[in-house]
Amino acid sequence: MLRENTLQQGAGGAQVETDRIVRLGLLYDFYGSLLTEKQRSVVERYCFDDLSLAEISAEEGNSRQAVHDLLQRVEELLENYEARLALIKKYHANQKIISEILASANRLARV
Repeated sequence: MLRENTLQQGAGGAQVETDRIVRLGLLYDFYGSLLTEKQRSVVERYCFDDLSLAEISAEEGNSRQAVHDLLQRVEELLENYEARLALIKKYHANQKIISEILASANRLARV
């Protein structure tokens, strides 16, 4: 399900996995401060430092499976935060409104 499984999924699966990593990074940006230090550290190394599960497990002194399980739990936790708080959804809605306001202002400035 995480990066190592991309090899089995083929080219289309690589895009899906990339999208998952981007989504996890976005969730982390909004809700990362709610995670424990260890959870933050693993997510940062996986998403932002582009380390594999094996590399993270070697650094942590844990099994690859333990790191995989931690990332799965963190992803589920962050998705639950988004389901309850909807900060990302609200952010995107606000960005759309801002873009529309700016477009209207630009049209008015030309008149």
